[in-house]
Amino acid sequence: MALPSPVRLTNGQVALRPPELRDVAAITEACQDPEIGRWTRIPWPYREEHARAWVEAQPAEAVDLLVVSPNSDELLGAVGLIKVDLGRRRAEIGFWTARWARRRGVASVAALLLARWSFHALELARLQALARPENEASRRTLERAGFVREGLLRSYEEIKGERWDMAVFSLLAEETVRWRE
Repeated sequence: MALPSPVRLTNGQVALRPPELRDVAAITEACQDPEIGRWTRIPWPYREEHARAWVEAQPAEAVDLLVVSPNSDELLGAVGLIKVDLGRRRAEIGFWTARWARRRGVASVAALLLARWSFHALELARLQALARPENEASRRTLERAGFVREGLLRSYEEIKGERWDMAVFSLLAEETVRWRE
């Protein structure tokens, strides 16, 4: 059974919505940025077939959303939940921001918007995020969204043929203002 996914979430600054086939070109363009390939698990080099497969996939244990402008629907990035464990009431959150949308607070606003929804709709108690320790932008994004750094997971997982250390951050349901519909 697939997890529920919001049709659209917005707070006036950003909107979150499920990806659609019409988004494939914009996703492909955004993911040409070497910084996204450098810091994330997405395939590199990134091609249109990767975007199409991601849009068409509906993993049962994940929630994938695009971050878009609430007025123009311009692609700003993506945010999602992976490794959702409803029994243990926890999940991992991840994100990327398009080059043209950086330094505007888009990712931290989107992460907090999705976090609040997940604490309410999925009744999660904990979200965690992993970031490479040298990825200062992701660390700052997570801290602005209220996540607390818990420590370092050394040689945590193999990504793109190399072992990555990961800094682990968490946000607990009681640490956010409760979601209001």
